[in-house]
Amino acid sequence: MHCELFLATHHYRHPWEFTYPEIEASLTACGNLKEAVQAPSGDGWAMDIAAAKERFEDALDNDLDAPAAVKVRANLPTAFWNIPTRGAM
Repeated sequence: MHCELFLATHHYRHPWEFTYPEIEASLTACGNLKEAVQAPSGDGWAMDIAAAKERFEDALDNDLDAPAAVKVRANLPTAFWNIPTRGAM
């Protein structure tokens, strides 16, 4: 999954070159997402992702702006860990 995440951080209309810091950043982002997805649940708090979903879809509708969509997705683990009482686990 981190390869797809890495590739999506670049807009298809802009030239780019591979760099190790970018691949490392995508590995970190992928790990953060995986950790949030695999976290235990059941504390009664629901995460509302409607606004994030709308921003994600808007980015893709805007000339397939995958880098902007990736930024929205990258913020989801932080939002998850900031749900009230989540940090108390």
